[in-house]
Amino acid sequence: MSSISRTEFASKLSATGRMRELGALLRNHSSLVDIELARALRDECYAVWRSDPIRAQNADRVMQLMLESIKGREARAIADWLHGIAELTSGQLETSLDALLSASKTYAAIGDRLRSAESIVAALIPLAMLGRYTEALRHGKRALKVLDAAGSELTAGKVELNLSNIAARLGRYDEAERLAIKARDRFNSLGDPRLAAMAENGLGITYTDLGRFKDAERAFVRALDLAQIAESDVTLAEVEASLANLCRLRGDFDEALAYFESSRERFERLGMPHQYLTAEYEIAAIYAELNLSDEAEKMFAKVCPGLAKYKMIHEEAAARAMYADVLKKRTRLREAKRQYEKAISLYSAEGNQLASDWVAAKLALMELGRGDVNSAQALLARIQDGTRRFENLDHHLLTRRLAAEIEIALGRPKRAVKILAEIAETANRGSRPQYLAFAQNALGEAALVEDRTERAIEYFTDAARSIERMRGKLPGEAFRVAFFADTTQPFANLVSSHITLGELENAFRWHELMRSRALSELVESTRPHERADSGEPTKMGVTRRLREQLNAVYHRLDREPGGERSRLEIKARRLEAEIAKLERRAQAVEGKTARASGNASLNVAALQGRLGGDRVLVEYFEREGRFGAFVLDQAELRVVQTDLRKKDLENWLSQFESQLRTFRHGAAVAGHLASVLKKRTDQILASLGERLMGPLGVDRSAKSLIVIPTGPLFGVPFSALRFGGEYLIERHAICLAPSASMWLGLAGRTAQKDLNAAVIGHSDQAIPFAEDEAREVAAILDSREVLTGPAATTESFKRAAGSAGLLHVACHGLFRADNPMYSSLQLADGRVTAADVAKMRLNSELVTLSACETGRSEIAGGDEMLGLARGFLSAGARGLIMSLWNVSDRHTIGLMRRFYSEMQRTHNAQASLQSTQVEMLARGLHPYFWAPFCYIGS
Repeated sequence: MSSISRTEFASKLSATGRMRELGALLRNHSSLVDIELARALRDECYAVWRSDPIRAQNADRVMQLMLESIKGREARAIADWLHGIAELTSGQLETSLDALLSASKTYAAIGDRLRSAESIVAALIPLAMLGRYTEALRHGKRALKVLDAAGSELTAGKVELNLSNIAARLGRYDEAERLAIKARDRFNSLGDPRLAAMAENGLGITYTDLGRFKDAERAFVRALDLAQIAESDVTLAEVEASLANLCRLRGDFDEALAYFESSRERFERLGMPHQYLTAEYEIAAIYAELNLSDEAEKMFAKVCPGLAKYKMIHEEAAARAMYADVLKKRTRLREAKRQYEKAISLYSAEGNQLASDWVAAKLALMELGRGDVNSAQALLARIQDGTRRFENLDHHLLTRRLAAEIEIALGRPKRAVKILAEIAETANRGSRPQYLAFAQNALGEAALVEDRTERAIEYFTDAARSIERMRGKLPGEAFRVAFFADTTQPFANLVSSHITLGELENAFRWHELMRSRALSELVESTRPHERADSGEPTKMGVTRRLREQLNAVYHRLDREPGGERSRLEIKARRLEAEIAKLERRAQAVEGKTARASGNASLNVAALQGRLGGDRVLVEYFEREGRFGAFVLDQAELRVVQTDLRKKDLENWLSQFESQLRTFRHGAAVAGHLASVLKKRTDQILASLGERLMGPLGVDRSAKSLIVIPTGPLFGVPFSALRFGGEYLIERHAICLAPSASMWLGLAGRTAQKDLNAAVIGHSDQAIPFAEDEAREVAAILDSREVLTGPAATTESFKRAAGSAGLLHVACHGLFRADNPMYSSLQLADGRVTAADVAKMRLNSELVTLSACETGRSEIAGGDEMLGLARGFLSAGARGLIMSLWNVSDRHTIGLMRRFYSEMQRTHNAQASLQSTQVEMLARGLHPYFWAPFCYIGS
């Protein structure tokens, strides 16, 4: 006779996962295998399925084995119930439902009405997740009568909880609140913290939909406390996801990201794929809201089919609606429309008119954006009757926004203003900063139409402050760069409005607040080394291993023949994406990167003082489709408007690049053809220089010109522009900077006097003279740290760069327009990427990257430079010399020899580069050879 009780044996069986071991345990304790053990297994599963779903699945396997020796309808009912719960935890909703309904029917047949009702309670979960609300309500109300009659408080509370969740989905919020409170009170009186936590979570979701955010937060906090007391990871994960959604709606993005990531990780650990998919689509939604569109699109493309596979209709519909939002933002309107229509169809199939109308409003906004006012009006008319019956704040605000934009499109501004004022008031009261910023900006634009510029400025200022508050709560650089890409309109409106009123300093300050903010914040960070490898040690180890694997792939990629390269490139892209994902997760959870600087404003007087009498700063902007510029010197600030449009500039860049391609192939660089090519190129350079620089009126007495480009102007070789019959570099030393604020910060640093130099050179077939260049530079600088050939490794680069006051690198460079922070320097054993450099801590006065295209950057929203320049500036370099195009290896040696010789004399990189370039152009050399190199920094 066995010494173990059936309760203990059931617990042991549920903790055993292998079928062979389960079979052995049952044979060794065959005397315990009876209907009592089956009941004990049922009780064990009931106790653990939400905290440890694997044990519930093990209990199901045990019961299937036991059916070989236990007969009878009760055993069959228990087996069906266990199988239903196990399938539920695995996301197999239809098979779960079939099993649970079968269990209920069998229990009813043997006269156990209470167990039959309890099985129905469990069946309510898959019924709701499958969107079969009418069926769920019918079963639930019938079961509730049985349970109340039997005095089964616990199970009756579960029914009320499930019915509350269904009512909330259908927009019947009064009913949802009443049922959730009733269930919570039952669970509290019974001392069941797990179920009480679930009831509080349901209440919080209802309050969130109603816009009662304070009530929702209190409910979620209570739910978290109760779930922790109950030690229920599943409930904790569910509450964290709900709390994350609340934080997202009220613009607390840092908290939202942290809660979402924690929820996802819990579901992943628990092995609940359907719940994990739900967390994934919620994270994709916040990525979409923060303009991380590439990442969001990839996640939605994976999540939507997954949710369809598990037949989670409600979640699939929500994911498809948000997926459509991303596709719309990327102007893939046909695809977006298909996703919106699919979402509407799914919501309609579950009888959810509220959610169907919410998606219809999104579709109507897209149609309106395409100019189809009639379609938008027709959709709004269909929606309005429905929305009057519901109190969902988010749906209400979206519908009112649609109404306002239709009125604007129809030329009825007074009606639009009335609706916008209502949106602003409701959004402010309901803590919805996204809608508040939209309404404030739209009200400002309406005021401009009426020539009320000062009132418009008040509205735009309020909108900008709303955006600043949201931005200030973003945890990391990637999120802040992406968020600002789509939220700069109020800032641009402020710049334009202040210019109209002649308030140029105010316009300049607002312009600075919308450009290169995230990079400036990184550079201003007092402890940049803390940005590297934040996160849990385990995740840090995983990221480190992935980086090592990636560098090994790069090493092979730089040496393999064509056939193998394709496979290696795919592998490299996959590793890059995985590293980026892990780093975003680390930022979301840890939030240790430099924080956003809120409403920090440029001190124009301090900037003028730093410029002195021999520098002029030119900061470009785009206004009304044309480029203009702030021109600042020690005495005054002016604004100049040019007639140059972005399309004109793009055409110019195309023509200029066509000229450069001739030299890249090594053709026609000698004899009479070289002079013809130079003449053509000079004509192109003059065509832009006269329009871009000529109108600025910068006196040639200014020794130095600080240029702050915008958008595609970052690709212009300013030193080579011509006007008045000469190159700009002949008139001024040229310095480029991401923003005036950043130039001022860099200029304010104390310069190092003793510059220890580190020189690194790596040659290959494409650039055979790089190591020769490195040795010449090292001799001029008397450098003690010279790394060439096999010694020029990625690790030796990082070690040498970390202590160098002056760093020179001659090697092959690669710009990656598809993934600019993986632009790289090719060394002996692999690549050093911009992302790698950004994690380093440098203290360099000057970094020279004598390699191809190192100065090219992808320009994100808010004029954020993404590429090697960003990596080195954020790591702590004060000044950079970089190239805008593929350089001539042979001619670069001469340029660098002359440059460093000048540096030894002047100790001024900007002036030395000017002197070198002027000397080369005096020899009649084509700009291809001397103009790619530019100075960035201060």
